Amino acid sequence: MAAILADAEHWQLLSGLSAARRYMPVDGTILLSGFLLFLPYARAMLLGEAVPNTKQFYQRRIMRIVPSYYFVTLALLFAVALPWHLYHNSSDMVRDVVMHLTFTQTFNPATYIATPIGVASWTIAIEMQAYLIFPLLARWAMKNPLGTLMTMAAGTFAFRGWCVWRLDEYNMVVNQLANFWDIYALGMGAALLYVWLVQRYPAAEKRKAMAWQGIATLLCVLSTWGMLRIFRVQAGESGQAALQAGQMMRRPLLGLAVAGILLTLPFAARPLRFDGEPG
Repeated sequence: MAAILADAEHWQLLSGLSAARRYMPVDGTILLSGFLLFLPYARAMLLGEAVPNTKQFYQRRIMRIVPSYYFVTLALLFAVALPWHLYHNSSDMVRDVVMHLTFTQTFNPATYIATPIGVASWTIAIEMQAYLIFPLLARWAMKNPLGTLMTMAAGTFAFRGWCVWRLDEYNMVVNQLANFWDIYALGMGAALLYVWLVQRYPAAEKRKAMAWQGIATLLCVLSTWGMLRIFRVQAGESGQAALQAGQMMRRPLLGLAVAGILLTLPFAARPLRFDGEPG
């Protein structure tokens, strides 16, 4: 009997670990977004390249996301929600569609958690909300990198602490933009550090380059181990509220682990690094 219970607990942990690996990598995607968005600004700061044009920034984001997002949202509306009568009344439908098309669906439980036209579209909404003010944040970061990034992180820590202290359930807050600013800040900081490291990578000196690759490979392995360890600990949480609270509190650690992988892979030894020299 004890063996059966132990086996059941083992499979329950594996199931939880698999689930954690499905939803927690979204945090890594947010970090990668912050890294890539800020990389041109980091190059402008450290290499003297042109500062990205704000108008072009918005144009590219809109053209890359809005047409396909609108198509999928409206397809779900006309192919699923309306034929299957998934709305109680027309006002619910109008609210849901309008908030989805304006990327504000995360502000209402009915359009965020209970929507029939793409419950996973909150990720797009969060990104579009971040895009709205990102050029301003990026220019502040160019003037005062440490102050801006620390302020972003402090604001998120304050919001996250308030959530855990005051709320009993976290469905509406765990993935709000206010809960991701520290991850965006980590991505922006990683972009600055990456550009700085590339400039100091001794590509022309074979021995030094091999030393860099050895250190980078070790740090990449450690970062990957740390990320998997976080997934495992997160998988051990029991209950929806504890799961979401754990996700929020472990988010900065996961961000650091993902940032570690992001920064070390370009400098690691082959076969971890597939292409040529970093740059």
